[in-house]
Amino acid sequence: MKTIFSKKIYTQLFLSFLIVLIFAVIGVLILRKTQQLEKERFFAGELQIDTVSDSRALGYSGQRKLVQDSAGNIFVGYRKDYQKNAEIFIAKISQTLSDWRISGTEKPIVSIERNNDQRVPSLAIDAKNTLHVVWYGSDTENKKNNRQIKYSRKSSDAENWESWRNIAHVSGYENDELWQEHPMLLAGKDDMLYVAWEGKDEENEKQQIKFSKSNTGGSVWTKWENISPSKNNTQSRPVLVEDKDGKLYLFAYSSLGNEDNLQQIQYIVSSDQGETWTAWQVISDSFFDSRHISVTVDKLGKIHVVWRAQSMINGPSQIIYRNFYDDRWSEIEIVSPSEKYQFFPNIGTNQSGAIYVSWMESPDPAEFPRENPTGSLGLISFLKKEKFQPPFKISEKNNILYPNLSEKINLDKFVPVFYAQQLNEKELNLKLKFFDSSK
Repeated sequence: MKTIFSKKIYTQLFLSFLIVLIFAVIGVLILRKTQQLEKERFFAGELQIDTVSDSRALGYSGQRKLVQDSAGNIFVGYRKDYQKNAEIFIAKISQTLSDWRISGTEKPIVSIERNNDQRVPSLAIDAKNTLHVVWYGSDTENKKNNRQIKYSRKSSDAENWESWRNIAHVSGYENDELWQEHPMLLAGKDDMLYVAWEGKDEENEKQQIKFSKSNTGGSVWTKWENISPSKNNTQSRPVLVEDKDGKLYLFAYSSLGNEDNLQQIQYIVSSDQGETWTAWQVISDSFFDSRHISVTVDKLGKIHVVWRAQSMINGPSQIIYRNFYDDRWSEIEIVSPSEKYQFFPNIGTNQSGAIYVSWMESPDPAEFPRENPTGSLGLISFLKKEKFQPPFKISEKNNILYPNLSEKINLDKFVPVFYAQQLNEKELNLKLKFFDSSK
């Protein structure tokens, strides 16, 4: 009897434990689902960042205008009219317990004025969470085209940005156009900072790719130098990335002296922090004009490159993709074939290793090959199992300009896109929207 009674007790205890365990599991599942729904709600919808009057406030696609620090704060850069001049603004988007907080939209990071405009910021964050930015603009009274590459920084605990400086002054300006423009900033390994840009100089009437670096966190910069110049050809819109071994890859486009002036995507490599460089190599199809480069490096060290080019004679421009891994380039492919014109791509990767591309698409060629688009369809596509998926619309309205991605983002699922939404010729909303990379 005692044995039977003990078995009943053990059975009842086991059933009680099992019931408690089942309810506990159900509770955990409900909690996880609630947290997932709350997270999806948190990242849903569009965030209104600012309103501007300049249709090129986010132009163009090569420079990075969206970065994130290790605390999860997102920073976006753009230009906006301020006291009659275009100045550089950097807005901060930070998470609260229940929402997002946006700051930095009231005043520029610095004010240069002098009847000159400042343009095209490029952002980077180093391992110490110091935010760095370069841009181009004149600081000479009433000489708008005497543009130099400017720099400022802000440490994570500072209230204000440091005073701006010209990082590597290029002398010889004589009312030239395209003097120094379109800088690209990279925060690399060992706290190195690198800047590449395009510009003319006293010995070159056509703009060349110029380069400077800092091993002091931006306090001191090396004298600029032309990287592998080609005096008879322009070199434009450089893009810099660094692989997992610290090797630098610099991409740009140039006609390379071809008879039809067809721009080609080319790259060079440095294994010694930019002290020496290999010769230029072309990776685009030489039959078609190729521009608008964007590059990212994933966690495996694979380099992903996109640009815009035609894929057939008299056909619309498309977004072209190649990757580089184990010293080999993949075949050229179109991200999302379309009968419409595609331009200004941006490519990025997130913490989980997802690769994604955003771009603009329109039936209007927008003055191809020197595109100057108005609001168009904005799209984003994710690379899954080595194939780009059908794209998502950034907005149902065809009024999107220059969608920007971060080269790398510290989120494992959601991807932020920073873009302009054109309301009319002189009014644009700057917005941020998250897309789920797992779908």
